[in-house]
Amino acid sequence: MPESNLEEQIPVPELSENQKYVNEKVASLLDQIGDEYGESLTQQLVQRLDGTVTDFHEEVTNMLSELKERTVS
Repeated sequence: MPESNLEEQIPVPELSENQKYVNEKVASLLDQIGDEYGESLTQQLVQRLDGTVTDFHEEVTNMLSELKERTVS
């Protein structure tokens, strides 16, 4: 299957401003490193960072919701 067909089939989610900011900073750091680590390791790093940011956002949202519930009760 050609790569262009694969890209057409997979929808790309819209990035938030925070995600765009993080992506720009990571890209800048990766440019400084160069090709030393290779494309596959770079992609793994980006995936892990994205997961970490997503998890953090969910945890903070949950904590704030719990705090709000406790103060209202």
